[in-house]
Amino acid sequence: GGSTMRSYGRAYNPQNGILEVRDLMPGVYLASISSPAGHAKVPFEIVNNDIEGLPFILNHSVSILGRIQMDGGADLPASLSRVFLRAVPPQSAALSGFSLSASPSADGSFTLENVLPGEYRIVGPDEAGLYLKSVLFGGKDVLDRTIQIRDTDSAPSRIEIILSPNVGRIDGIVLDDRSQPLSGIQAVLVPDLNRERTELFKTASTDRSGRFTLQGVTPGEYKVFAWEALEAYGYFDPELLRRSETLGTSVRVDESSSQEIQLRVISSGR
Repeated sequence: GGSTMRSYGRAYNPQNGILEVRDLMPGVYLASISSPAGHAKVPFEIVNNDIEGLPFILNHSVSILGRIQMDGGADLPASLSRVFLRAVPPQSAALSGFSLSASPSADGSFTLENVLPGEYRIVGPDEAGLYLKSVLFGGKDVLDRTIQIRDTDSAPSRIEIILSPNVGRIDGIVLDDRSQPLSGIQAVLVPDLNRERTELFKTASTDRSGRFTLQGVTPGEYKVFAWEALEAYGYFDPELLRRSETLGTSVRVDESSSQEIQLRVISSGR
């Protein structure tokens, strides 16, 4: 679902430092506090009980500068989508959606504001026909790694992002157990490694002749699956992937490559 921002400034009692918010529905929340003394953000989840004693530790936030460039020095697209700094909370994987973002300027420069100490993953712009080739933070490769921002980082390192147009393409067909083409089946591309990088997953539905096309694929090693029945975004479920691992078709995608594959549908009972 979406997200809603609400202010509860009057619920704070400055005499005892207690913030009390009532009548919250079950769900995942991000509590944010700002004051002259610093900032704090605490993710929490309400199931069917009250939460008491949620600690807020005030920290000074920082700004992180960055720049996006094209591989080989080519011109950037006329407009770029946002760069995200996605928090990696240790408490629960369900809370990992909270993030900061910045919109790049025409020259590719951007600034991520009000970054608090913590662990983050840098997610580059999602542009059609381009892939994220390199992400450097302080000169170190963090494309498949998280970064740490500490409260002692008064001037954090810069982020350098390289985009490349040399994406791959996969064309294929999905067949049933009788080798007949199947329409309306979702072909799902899943990376062998770094599955926390959800932007590497891609999907395409088969047409009347059972064919599909996966475009804009980042070079790497993948498996392609074709489940007979699949819940929305079910391919992100680690348990489903574990059970289906041997039923996928392995494929290696190189820069600017194009290839054809054939998939067998994975029946609902498997």
